[in-house]
Amino acid sequence: MVNKNTEGKEVLCYVYRFTFKDGKTHNFNLNLSYPELKQIKPERQGERPDWTRLGFSRCANCPLDPEVHEYCPTAECFAEIIEKFKDVLSVEEVDVTVQLPERAISKTLPAQKGLSSMIGLYMA
Repeated sequence: MVNKNTEGKEVLCYVYRFTFKDGKTHNFNLNLSYPELKQIKPERQGERPDWTRLGFSRCANCPLDPEVHEYCPTAECFAEIIEKFKDVLSVEEVDVTVQLPERAISKTLPAQKGLSSMIGLYMA
């Protein structure tokens, strides 16, 4: 099932929900254009960490022009994840639910496994 955004474009919406043993949850919305499957990034609100600047630690094969792109798009995507998981051990068991347009998939697993699934979509 595909939704339409406010501009009438088709969008696949995924929600990753991480629920911890103490009841705390972190939700991440990931929207992909359809049928291209390119990530639709929301407008950034507030300050960005300095380490997200393109010139901070630029990848050797980065094709982006620092004169045009002040921030690394990949680092910007990771900033929220890193902030929310900075105090979580990678082996900590969490309940991960991925809400897809047509179904929900849930599993209890180490935080690093759930994050690697989500990060794979961010990197695609």
